[in-house]
Amino acid sequence: MPSRLRGGAGFIIGTMFILLVALTYRQAFSDDIADHPGNRRALIEEMSIDRGDIYAADGSVLATSRPQNGAYKREYPRGAAFAAATGYYSAIRGRSGVEAGQNAWLAGRRHFSSWQDWYNSLANKHRRGGDITLSIRPELQNKAWELLAGRRGAVVVLNPATGAVLAIVGRPSYDPNLIESDWKNIAAVEGLLVNRASQGLYPPGSIFKIITAAGALSSGTAKPTSVYNGPAVLPVFGGKVTNFADQDQGRMTLEKAFTKSTNTIFAQIGLNLGAAGLVGAAQDFGFNSQPPFDLPTAASVIPEPASMDKVMTAWTAVGQGRTLVTPLQMALTAGAIGEGGRIYRPRLTEFVRDYEGAVRYQAGPRLWRQATDGATAAKIKKMMVATVKDGTGRAAWLDSVAVAGKTGTAELGGGKPPHAWFVGFAPANNPEVAVAVLVENGGLGGTTAAPIARELFKAALRVNHW
Repeated sequence: MPSRLRGGAGFIIGTMFILLVALTYRQAFSDDIADHPGNRRALIEEMSIDRGDIYAADGSVLATSRPQNGAYKREYPRGAAFAAATGYYSAIRGRSGVEAGQNAWLAGRRHFSSWQDWYNSLANKHRRGGDITLSIRPELQNKAWELLAGRRGAVVVLNPATGAVLAIVGRPSYDPNLIESDWKNIAAVEGLLVNRASQGLYPPGSIFKIITAAGALSSGTAKPTSVYNGPAVLPVFGGKVTNFADQDQGRMTLEKAFTKSTNTIFAQIGLNLGAAGLVGAAQDFGFNSQPPFDLPTAASVIPEPASMDKVMTAWTAVGQGRTLVTPLQMALTAGAIGEGGRIYRPRLTEFVRDYEGAVRYQAGPRLWRQATDGATAAKIKKMMVATVKDGTGRAAWLDSVAVAGKTGTAELGGGKPPHAWFVGFAPANNPEVAVAVLVENGGLGGTTAAPIARELFKAALRVNHW
């Protein structure tokens, strides 16, 4: 055979060998295919595996597997109240929540520590998945579930110093035990399978003023003592910004305007900061980026500066416009103020044990981003404490613990009641918990969301002190 042909044949054979090895690796070892929620073959194969259990922080079982007809069936002892965290697992319907995000651990397919582990996997031996312990506090999760009863909305409670999520709830929800037997009814309810806490996108209303203030203070555009006029209506280049109930609030400082949530003053602050400065501040807090989290998570969005005219810039500064946020993002935003501007990666998984009980993974605090500087965060924290003590957030006040917070009432138009928001943290000087409360079409944030936050603070701090 001529040398040119031999060389060509050798190249082709070598290329085919490389492709064969890559394909074999991807099919046998890569998580991309095996963990895809729509991979029915993988799901059916996994039914023969004694899937690992999911535990809450106190050791109570949130998900377990029971033998049934030569396979295993998933059970969820806590039902709908914990569905936003656990999700569901089904050979027919796929996976969601932690069941999807941590599938490789639960199915016992990740991180072989030895060749023997690898051989046992190929030989189908020790087909017991790893157990996962979450940071969820059952008492707090149940409390959040109860507080949202009869409402549509979401709650996120987390430790801002570590990123550990202590409670995550969305209502309405579904019972993961019924994901197969009652699928038709579950799937018929629009948005029922969407995790409102991490995937729901909502206009923020005045809770966005935390970010507007951060941008203005850190850039030197404004000071807490800067004085503005707060008319009922502020004309803006052919448009206008209005205060709630068209109230003329007179002259006041930025600090007072934050406490009273004065739209027309924050519109001026936003115009002085400019669209680029406003968007930059939001992106520093994580907007337009997907937070790294155990669950499917949407990125909170703010428009590009070039797409914003003066009127849009003014409305964006007060939390309206085209800005959309998740409750998770706003819990992280509030927590950042309590932590000197630092945002730690949110997490649910605390640690993983393999089928022999050995700890294979243990979580720890990991910084996600520095949203603002410590001096700016301290100024905003002072304003948030004043908001709860003397302003729109008084319904979140606790006699024994200083609470920092911000209310929001997100107008929707079309005659629909506004969404009610509250975000904050406590204790103010040494935060143990940060919360975000959203009540869809709930009316005023200070009337509807702030009282829910107050009960969450009481429950969370009581849990932490046990």
